[in-house]
Amino acid sequence: MLGGNILLGNEFLGILAHGVIFAAIGLVPFLNKGSARRPVEQPFWAAVGVTGVILSFTLAALAIQNFFPISLDLLFTLTFTLPLAGGIIAYAVLKTMREGYMYDLNRRYYMLRPPR
Repeated sequence: MLGGNILLGNEFLGILAHGVIFAAIGLVPFLNKGSARRPVEQPFWAAVGVTGVILSFTLAALAIQNFFPISLDLLFTLTFTLPLAGGIIAYAVLKTMREGYMYDLNRRYYMLRPPR
């Protein structure tokens, strides 16, 4: 606020926040230059993507808070804890899947025929 006047509307700030999140999600594949082709091969980057997607949904839910019959404090807390929990769960699941037979098979295959 500048002298009682609002410089940027809440709608614009909401769109800007989602734009930053979607830009970060869109940049994730370009930040990692590994040879992995499946999320199970690099679970960290897959968990970052899951965290971003969940954060986007929870921020959208926070923007329309009057449609949810829960308190604002709880909704605000869930907005930032659910993405973190989702990312940790995604990482843990993908990390345990990595130890399976298919991962070893795929690892051997890409050792014999590396991607171009």
